Amino acid sequence: MEQQQKQQVISNPDKNMSNTSLDMEKINMDTMNMNEINKLIVTFERSAFMNPGFSPETFLMDRRNIELNKIKKDLHEHLKELKVELVELINHNYTDFIDLSTILVGTDKLINNLKYPLINMRRDVEDVRKIYLDVINDLETKLNKRSELREKKACLQLYININNSIKKIEELLKTVTDIENERASMDNQTMLMDCKKIERIAVEYNQLHYFVEKGKKLKFITNIDWKITKIKDNILSSLENMLTRSLEGLKDKKEDEDKELEELLIQCLRTYELIDKIEEVEDIIRKVLVKPFISKKITKHSLEFDPLAFSTFPKNSKEANPLTEMYNKIIEFIRVNCWTIIKITNKVLSDTRFDIFTNSFWIEISTRIISEISMIFAPGIPEVFHKNYNCTMDFVSEFETLFSSQKKVEKFRNSQPYNDFMKHWQLPIYFQIRYKNIITTFEEYLISNSKLSEELSSYEIKTLDKINITANKKLIESIKFCWSDSVYLYLLTHKFWKLTIQLITRYILWVKDYIQNYIISEHKLKSIESSPSPLKNTSALMSANAIKLSQSNTSISSMNTSNEVDSFNPKPYVVLYFNIINIYNEVIDVTQEIIKSKICDRDNMRSILNDNVKSTLETLTTFLPFIQDKICSVLIKNCSDIVINMIKNIPTMYRRTNKEPPTKHSVWVPTIFQSLHAFLDQYNSMDDKIKKEWIKKIATDVTICYTAGVNDTLKAVRELEGSLKRLKKVKKGGFNSSNSSLNLFMGNKESMSDEDKIRLQMELDIKQYGEELKKLGFDISTNKEYKELLASTKEPSNN
Repeated sequence: MEQQQKQQVISNPDKNMSNTSLDMEKINMDTMNMNEINKLIVTFERSAFMNPGFSPETFLMDRRNIELNKIKKDLHEHLKELKVELVELINHNYTDFIDLSTILVGTDKLINNLKYPLINMRRDVEDVRKIYLDVINDLETKLNKRSELREKKACLQLYININNSIKKIEELLKTVTDIENERASMDNQTMLMDCKKIERIAVEYNQLHYFVEKGKKLKFITNIDWKITKIKDNILSSLENMLTRSLEGLKDKKEDEDKELEELLIQCLRTYELIDKIEEVEDIIRKVLVKPFISKKITKHSLEFDPLAFSTFPKNSKEANPLTEMYNKIIEFIRVNCWTIIKITNKVLSDTRFDIFTNSFWIEISTRIISEISMIFAPGIPEVFHKNYNCTMDFVSEFETLFSSQKKVEKFRNSQPYNDFMKHWQLPIYFQIRYKNIITTFEEYLISNSKLSEELSSYEIKTLDKINITANKKLIESIKFCWSDSVYLYLLTHKFWKLTIQLITRYILWVKDYIQNYIISEHKLKSIESSPSPLKNTSALMSANAIKLSQSNTSISSMNTSNEVDSFNPKPYVVLYFNIINIYNEVIDVTQEIIKSKICDRDNMRSILNDNVKSTLETLTTFLPFIQDKICSVLIKNCSDIVINMIKNIPTMYRRTNKEPPTKHSVWVPTIFQSLHAFLDQYNSMDDKIKKEWIKKIATDVTICYTAGVNDTLKAVRELEGSLKRLKKVKKGGFNSSNSSLNLFMGNKESMSDEDKIRLQMELDIKQYGEELKKLGFDISTNKEYKELLASTKEPSNN
């Protein structure tokens, strides 16, 4: 049976997988041996061998989990099957195989007949190809010779052009030199004519330079290199002479010579540009025109001031400021004596590579400042450093107005000389000194918690919106000082903003420390303490409502201690509460004004910084609920003490006294909220929203406390009467003979019991308490806590 299944699988390779799956479904997996399963698995398909990309390595890797003997056995079986199929195919198509050999008879003769014509054709094609190759080679040889002749002709023409240019330049130079030798001093008109000649020479020199660059690898160029160098030196020498004379003419010029000097300078500068020697022009202007004046004005003795005394000059002072005067004289010199250069640079030569302001004026000025008066960079005395820096930056701003466009100003600010000069200003050190002074001074006003408690208690309140403790004032003062004109520097904007946030954060941490130590920790401590109940003498236990109250922060035990007589004063916490609100608003107002005046609104930066301040101050507002709870807890204690103490006295008024049933409320009920009314009258400027919120919280918690006291008192009374009933059962005879004691505690049909009198008194007090709630703005008809209080006096139903 096993052999038949195997033969069936091999004979149907295209269906092996489906047959295998069907067989596997019929096999019981729990009873079959794994060896029997392996015998039924076909390890390959016939289509795998017919794949063009068949690889033996891949074939074996795909079947690496099958034993080699199993694969070998299956391959042998497949080979046998193929041989059998091949024999069957030959037997089935036997006639076609026989006819195939008959059809091929005579084919070799036909092939021989076609062979010889093809050979002859190939020989003719090769002969033609050889002829064409000979023609092509001959043509290429002639073209190469022609190209060599063209190159030699071009070299010859190049040599002729260079020789002609050199001769022309030498003749023009000779003319200019002869004129200079004839006249030791020439007027501006003659110099202008000479400058035009030199411009022509420069044009020829540029052409000569082009020819030389074109044939720089040729030998004859090397031989005449000395001539080209000599021509270049002569041109530069003549130009330098012209430019120097024209620049010296600016020092003592006359009005009628302005136009001639301007034309002469334009001609010289254009000529320099033609020969690409702009750096030489900038250097000549620096040495001839700028350096003589700057070297006289910027010296170690030019300021003639004591750095300590210099700090006394106020801003916009009319008194002499040596540094500012020095800068003003430099600007005046540039505007007056160098006006012609400025006009030429900004108008005529605005599109050229000339940068005279940076490479002639600024380099000389900055180099002289760094070498001669480097003491202005010293940040040791921040006031002096700040004034020096502002004076210098004002000078730089004035200097930038000389540029013709904002693009050139940006180029100037990105130049190496400008950046090298700005690096000498030790702004980080200046900021560190300011930072230390501001932080140290501010820390001195962040007093200890005990001193802060004293300040809050002794603070004189005028209006709630004007409450500001000393630390508040110092915080605002420190923030304003950071951004004042005598401290703030534009390049340190990010650092001063960070310092502002640090000051606010430090203030918040200081307030947080006080709240954690004097409000939150005290609050937790009182809620944890197991102080004795005020109803302990009556053996009362906490009712369900009282248990709820004790779980909150307004329980009887958390608001009272057994022997406390004096009430807490909420004033320190009120001062702290409104102090936080006021500093929050004031910091936002101050920072918004700073942002508006000091920071440009680029990329919505102002809005981002405002959000930054508000997010920082959000931590400060999270303290308000804790302070509010503390204020309310103090007022709740003041009110609830009256309630607890008087409820405790009601049973003693009617037990064993034969007192008449009550007809009116107790005299203490109107005094329950007396402290709350006094508080509201004292702080009548409080916001109505805050006032209503606090009144609701205080009245609700006092009502809950009242309910717990009533429940505890009545429970104690019931327990006492239960004890008397049990005593009656023990002493049956004595108790039955005397009805007086029974009437005293149980009452009869004609008289009220002590418990009923106590309940009636409590009910009258609670109704009057409801009237007091109405005065506070409560609707007692819908107030849940008051309804629970009113229901607490009802006699419980007997189950």
